[in-house]
Amino acid sequence: MDSLPAPKNIYCMGLTCSQHLKEAASDFDPDIPPPVFKKSLASLTENGALLTIPPRNEIISAVGQLENDVVVSLNERFESLSPLLDYEVELGFVLLTDIAEEDFNDDHFIPQIGFFIANDLSARSVALL
Repeated sequence: MDSLPAPKNIYCMGLTCSQHLKEAASDFDPDIPPPVFKKSLASLTENGALLTIPPRNEIISAVGQLENDVVVSLNERFESLSPLLDYEVELGFVLLTDIAEEDFNDDHFIPQIGFFIANDLSARSVALL
């Protein structure tokens, strides 16, 4: 079996299930599209890989790679920082072809996509800050 090419970017959509809305979105407005955020490529692991619980400094460093301005707040507010691991199953989509900006102006454009089931292990302590 051929190996798949490594992704160039990972984007996630937040607030897509009722439990997340109850946990984190007291001011949720159903008329506003859900937030889209970038996820680190380092977050990918191979199927069956062992996972380790990262220490505080690694959690803060990972957050800093995505949102550098949050690092100062985390360092000031939290002497210790547990990841509060949360396990979920996600439906993922993969763009199978490159998309050009002009494609979005074509009302008949339908991107070729694939889908997959993914395990998601999140540090909820950081996600809920």
